[in-house]
Amino acid sequence: MKYYAKDYEGFVAVCDSDILGKKFEEEECVLDVSEKFFKGELINEDDIKLLFMEELNFILFGNNIVKIAEEMGLVLEKEVKEIKGVKHAQVYCIRGE
Repeated sequence: MKYYAKDYEGFVAVCDSDILGKKFEEEECVLDVSEKFFKGELINEDDIKLLFMEELNFILFGNNIVKIAEEMGLVLEKEVKEIKGVKHAQVYCIRGE
């Protein structure tokens, strides 16, 4: 499995490559995995794990990428949202001064 990762100032957006460009709707929730927002560098699982160790804030879309984040202890299952069977999680680390 490959993943798209795009670095923004302050956070990284990551999605499973197979859902890029798709939209998922359920009741009042819409999950739009737009190419404009997510399409960045195409990377593999090893690179994702390195990225997770280097960065602090993430927006994650896709069952595979969320599973990796859960396995690494970055996300708890109870914090994961799901729309039409597609998982979504956000990870934020706030540093105190």
